[in-house]
Amino acid sequence: MQTSIPSPLPSFSQVNYDLLVATLEWISSHGEAGAILVFMPGLMEISRLAEAAAASPTLRAATRGGATLVPLHSALAAASTDTALVFDRPPAGCRWEVWWG
Repeated sequence: MQTSIPSPLPSFSQVNYDLLVATLEWISSHGEAGAILVFMPGLMEISRLAEAAAASPTLRAATRGGATLVPLHSALAAASTDTALVFDRPPAGCRWEVWWG
């Protein structure tokens, strides 16, 4: 008999993007100024979160229309110059949101 050990990380189908976006919206509306770093399991999850966050009026407003929503992944780094943005301080009244996989 083979026993499987459950993974401590959620699978792609278990990521609750609605809850994640709602949490980011709450932090953006009620938290202190600064950056938010979100670790995601992989590129597909990062991309899906980026799409969900870009659809949120609250997150678009907090990130200058999405200009400071920065997905980071080794597969994206070569195609984007935005990755250097994460080393800067967010502009006044703006929040960085970074997803890392």
